[in-house]
Amino acid sequence: MNNTPETDVAIKAQAQWRRPFISYTMDGITWDGPVVDLCRRLERERDEARQQIDDYRERHDLLPISWEL
Repeated sequence: MNNTPETDVAIKAQAQWRRPFISYTMDGITWDGPVVDLCRRLERERDEARQQIDDYRERHDLLPISWEL
C-alpha cells in the first residue's frame, strides 16, 4: 500500500493528458518512473517533517499548525 495519496492523484490526472514522465504499458500505466519516485519520496519526507513539527509543538505546549492551505 502506498502512503503517497497526493502523488497518486496527480499521476492519474497526468496520465489522462499523456504526460511523458509516466511510463505506459499495454495494460495501462506503470508508476515507477524517476519523476514519480522523486514525488513520492518528497511527499513522504514532507509528511514526516509535519509529524515531527506537530510532535515538537505538542511537547512544548505550542499552538497547533493547520497544514491545509
